[in-house]
Amino acid sequence: MSGIYSSIIRIKYFCKCNESNMSASCKLNTAELNGLRVMEESAVLNCSQFSDKVGLSASRGSRIIDSLVKKGYILRITKKEDRRTTLLVLTEKGKKIKNKVFSQQTEFEKKLAAEMSKQEIDSINLGLKLLEKFFNKSNQKGD
Repeated sequence: MSGIYSSIIRIKYFCKCNESNMSASCKLNTAELNGLRVMEESAVLNCSQFSDKVGLSASRGSRIIDSLVKKGYILRITKKEDRRTTLLVLTEKGKKIKNKVFSQQTEFEKKLAAEMSKQEIDSINLGLKLLEKFFNKSNQKGD
């Protein structure tokens, strides 16, 4: 088991660098980038769903929403039947930038696929899913 934590730290650093490059190329901060990732092209989210999907508090999620609205990537829509409910939807500009981010992620995955066998990639995916499951359980217990 030794070295798992060190490996996680190195992978985290690599991912942060890659994400910073994506953020810079899209002129978004990391939180905005993550906010766009959770938005689906045809789906509509309310503000609390957005915050939950991004893993942020409602107030922090609201600030990200404000920023993405200001940049023209998402729109706030008020429901006619219940004006207390605000829905979020991607704009055409938002869809374009989201596609750019998706393309960069796809290119990264293609690089991995070129360097590794399908079996290696499957093993990595399985290991990462197990780690994610462990971390989710730990967070639920308050560890």
